[in-house]
Amino acid sequence: VSTQSTWAGGVFLTSGLVHMLSSTVNALSIPPASSTNDPENTQGAGGMFAYLLCIGGFFFTLFLEKVLFVGAEDELFHKSDDTMEADTLPGTPRESRGNERKATQSGLVAYLLALVLSVHSVMEGLALGVEHTVHATRAVMLAILPHKICASVALGANMVKSGVPMPTMIRLLVVFACASPLGIIMALGAQSWAERTAWQGGGHLGDVLKGIASGTFLYIAIIDIIEPEFRSSTDRWAKFGMLVLGAALMAVLELHDH
Repeated sequence: VSTQSTWAGGVFLTSGLVHMLSSTVNALSIPPASSTNDPENTQGAGGMFAYLLCIGGFFFTLFLEKVLFVGAEDELFHKSDDTMEADTLPGTPRESRGNERKATQSGLVAYLLALVLSVHSVMEGLALGVEHTVHATRAVMLAILPHKICASVALGANMVKSGVPMPTMIRLLVVFACASPLGIIMALGAQSWAERTAWQGGGHLGDVLKGIASGTFLYIAIIDIIEPEFRSSTDRWAKFGMLVLGAALMAVLELHDH
């Protein structure tokens, strides 16, 4: 699973940079009037805005995962080690309460993990929903599918380990499974609304969403996949090889389609 995960990291990284970000830059680039006299100044403010969208998507995902949800987790779960040990010492009156607290904490972690992964899936669905060509849709699908498999395994294993009841587990998995289709519907609906209302700038709404999604893809590749996988010293050569293979495969597909 680790090598498959690093392969997905390479695909996500290249998809976010080579496919999504570059596409957004090209779509939003409006050369200024002075660019005819300055060949180096052909990108315009729109191209720079594309990079800001990417950074915004990265920071948005970082805020959700490392500030908002983890902050709530710290508030709910964390307590001093001495207190925890006192609650769980064998033979003490508070032993059963300590065990119940651990079970409750594990269950809450499973809920938070399902929520975080569902948010990721919605952003992935947005990235998929803004594509207009077969090769672009294939490229994004190639990035999403392996990550979806790894995320599903991680979520299911965490819920089983945490002792989440089966009815609740099914409901959480249904929400997680529907998150990406929800993102696709949101992207299609937003673009359709922009076209119907003739909203100024609505023609670039899909490109704006793609720019934000590119930052999400970079975050997932670097923070969620590559860094945690290489934190462990096991199978580093295999992981690195799969990472490069995933990135190279995505790059070849992009070059072939262009």
